[in-house]
Amino acid sequence: MASYHLSAFTPLPWTLSLFTPTPRFADFSSLNQWLETRCHELAGRRHPTQEASIADVLQLERPHLRPVTMPFDGYVEQLLRKRPARPPSQTA
Repeated sequence: MASYHLSAFTPLPWTLSLFTPTPRFADFSSLNQWLETRCHELAGRRHPTQEASIADVLQLERPHLRPVTMPFDGYVEQLLRKRPARPPSQTA
């Protein structure tokens, strides 16, 4: 069984509480379920610049957001093979 973990991204300050420590999942379904739960938990936190929760601020901003006109497919899996590094004495 494959093990999926989120190690290929540079954490932003707001993601530290979401992805620290780095979670591991048996499959994408488990990952998605965990992400949904964590997002709902974090939405209840106080917004960093407003006197309201993150969810409440989202509701205020929602009418001003652009509509989503097509599905977002930002995941592209590509297998790559890394070439071994050459020692400095062997460079051309």
